[in-house]
Order: sequence, then C-alpha cells, then structure tokens
Amino acid sequence: MKKLSILLLITLMTTFTTFSNNNRSIRDEVSNKLRTKIITLLGNYQNVLDTQTEKAAVKFMINRKGEIIVLSVDTKQENISTFIKNKLNYKEANIKNVKYFATYTLPIKFIKN
Repeated sequence: MKKLSILLLITLMTTFTTFSNNNRSIRDEVSNKLRTKIITLLGNYQNVLDTQTEKAAVKFMINRKGEIIVLSVDTKQENISTFIKNKLNYKEANIKNVKYFATYTLPIKFIKN
C-alpha cells in the first residue's frame, strides 16, 4: 500500500510539472509575438534619435478589443516618449492567448545607423 501511494504521488507531481511547463511556453510565445508586433509598429525611428543609442522601457496593456494601451514610457528623451506613444497607442495587436488588462513591460533599445 505504501508503494502504491508513493507511485501515485510521483505520478501526480510529474503531471503537474508537465502542465506548468506548458503555461511557460505559451507565455513566452505570447511575449515574443508582442515584442515582434511592437517592433513592427514602431517602424522607422531614425529621425527621432538625437544620440547614437537610446533606451526606453514601455509599460503597456492589451484591452478587450486587442488594442495596445501605453501606460508609461521611461526614457530620458521626451521626443522618444512621444514617438512611442503616437506609434503604439490604440493600435491592434491581434495576438492569441494574451492576458487582457495585464501590465507588460518591454525594454527597447534604439540604435542610430
């Protein structure tokens, strides 16, 4: 009886571990798709940069319509903040399995050619 309960416990732990790893892969896939979509929406940024490189951290969420809503942009340059908000705010993301109204933070590095 003791061996049976140990075997059952190991089976349950293996099952739960497998399902928890699947959620991580879905979350990583959603994050990669969001990142790709945001990079596409930002497009050409070369005329906005004053320096050779600039960093920004964008906090955003996705509403029920699938639109990106920019909450804040953490950067030293005001023109980059305005550029990001104009390019991303209320643009459609159309990504499956995204958590609506969850806050996402995306670091972005702009490099001047």
